[in-house]
Amino acid sequence: MTRLLLGSVCFLSLTACPPTSTDGLEETGVDDCLATCEGTLVVQFADGRSEFQVQLTGDALSTLNLACPDNIAAGGPGEATCLADGFSVTAWSYVFPETLQLQVDEGDPISLEPEWAEETVCSTTCSSAEVVVE
Repeated sequence: MTRLLLGSVCFLSLTACPPTSTDGLEETGVDDCLATCEGTLVVQFADGRSEFQVQLTGDALSTLNLACPDNIAAGGPGEATCLADGFSVTAWSYVFPETLQLQVDEGDPISLEPEWAEETVCSTTCSSAEVVVE
């Protein structure tokens, strides 16, 4: 217990501390990794627009509504951010659906099928992609 507390204090205070020893502790077989991966979708508009309203939907995706450049967001799987020429969505420990529907400024829906790259960190899988909308 003392080792765990020492490690926690060192982490929280961001000071140099001696490494915690695991001598004499039994291997439990439980994955003690606390890191998480970050799934990210970056959508850029080919025309460079920075003022827009979008709705992003997909299977098992909480609908995201975003107004830029004011960065007014509702829903979605994580945190949405307006960019100079598009937007990004970042979600922790999240795999995006293979296909998404994007509606820009109340226009017709556009089907997006990004080339997802998957990453696994500490038994957690995430997906990331960048896509340009013409």
